[in-house]
Amino acid sequence: MDGGFGGWSEGAHFGMGDGAIRFVSSNIDRSVVEQLAGALRMPDPTQTNIPNRTFECGGAEFSRTTLRFENEEARVIDYEAVLDATTAEQISRCKNVEALKIGSLEDTEEVIRVLQSLPRLKFLSGIFNSDLLDQLKVALPGCEIYSTGR
Repeated sequence: MDGGFGGWSEGAHFGMGDGAIRFVSSNIDRSVVEQLAGALRMPDPTQTNIPNRTFECGGAEFSRTTLRFENEEARVIDYEAVLDATTAEQISRCKNVEALKIGSLEDTEEVIRVLQSLPRLKFLSGIFNSDLLDQLKVALPGCEIYSTGR
């Protein structure tokens, strides 16, 4: 491609749909670039801004700071915010939870006690530093635990 990518003459790094980062050479065939450019555009911040109000989603209601379950039969919970003791207590009512994805932990000891009370929990992911990751693995031996960052 003549001119490279926005001033980068040899190529540039691109984020792929699966989360991988790949270097794309400026020598790439133009038809490939055109096909990549035809992908869906990412929403801008005004389209993804979370208003400070309550939402309903699949039997669960959540806002920026609260989580209430109408259906305590949930098996998968995707709560990409900080899991604190109050929210963990709400999740503890869902005894069928098998997979939990969170942003990170606060009130660590209390939250770990709650996580230990979930008899079917088999998968936990979030942003955990290495010390917390080790602590979780010891506290939840039957659970696969993944850190998604840091």
